[in-house]
Amino acid sequence: MEAHSSGPLGYIKLWRAALRHHLFRSPHVWHYFQFCLLKANWSNTPYKRDINGVTVTAGFGEFISTIRNDAEDTGLTHQKVRTAQRRLEKERMLTRHPTRDCTIIKVTNFNRFQGDEKVTQHTNQHTGNTRVTHAQHTGQRTIKNNKKIKKNNNINLKENKLSHSGQNWKERLEQRAKELNGENEDQVEG
Repeated sequence: MEAHSSGPLGYIKLWRAALRHHLFRSPHVWHYFQFCLLKANWSNTPYKRDINGVTVTAGFGEFISTIRNDAEDTGLTHQKVRTAQRRLEKERMLTRHPTRDCTIIKVTNFNRFQGDEKVTQHTNQHTGNTRVTHAQHTGQRTIKNNKKIKKNNNINLKENKLSHSGQNWKERLEQRAKELNGENEDQVEG
């Protein structure tokens, strides 16, 4: 297996959450996906290779593939490589871009899973902070809304108490009658 990028070979990140991924139980597919992660260009500098007199370029997260070479490198049969490619493409974990003599395979979200750890930590920290801040704002809004509802309920309760006690009800009726009579007298005089 040849390196596709300048510099040291290095390593790939393999997240423990992969244990819960449904393809983890498909050993040939999972093996091929790990192979793709290992082969993908991790440099921002495009990898170029001459194939039958044509220069083929693989960018970040991509590699140049043939069924024959991938089968030799992985120990899988040609059919298992093709099946793994179709399954991973269906799962949107990679894309294939065939050319006349080879296929450019791009690992989907390569930067997200293999990118700079500082960037990943900053993104996770920002996401976490955003959630906390949003929860704080939402919580404050909820408290304010609850206070308004409570206040309205108290007003409604007071009105209900007034409307149900006989004396207050009677006083309110008399007051309303006086108001109506006063309005009627004003209309008659005017």
